[in-house]
Amino acid sequence: MGADAITFRCSCGLIEGSVQPAGPAHGTHVECFCRDCRAARIHLGEGDTAPGGVPIYQTTPDHVHITRGLDNLGLMRLGPEGLFRWYATCCNVTLFNTLPKPFFDVATGQPIVAPVVLTKAEREAATPTA
Repeated sequence: MGADAITFRCSCGLIEGSVQPAGPAHGTHVECFCRDCRAARIHLGEGDTAPGGVPIYQTTPDHVHITRGLDNLGLMRLGPEGLFRWYATCCNVTLFNTLPKPFFDVATGQPIVAPVVLTKAEREAATPTA
């Protein structure tokens, strides 16, 4: 793996991958304070990051490579118009978000099955209060 790669793994280590190329020309480290990013973490049991934000590395899906544990990669949406939120089904850890278009799996480049869309009650239960 090149020096311009960022590696990642889920909490239990069943999913591993990399973002490459990485670096200032290919992505940006940011913190997101939106209710949806926080709600996704709450829904998966990771807890709210408030008053801080959710750390994110912004890049394009073609830079994300899953090297281990593809069968543990889950996909959800907070609502019918929401981002695709990819997570580890083995330990319920958020991994990355992508726009819903193009409609392909970042790991394989193949068309994906429909993501799990949270019900209104599930969205409300996960929505941060502050």
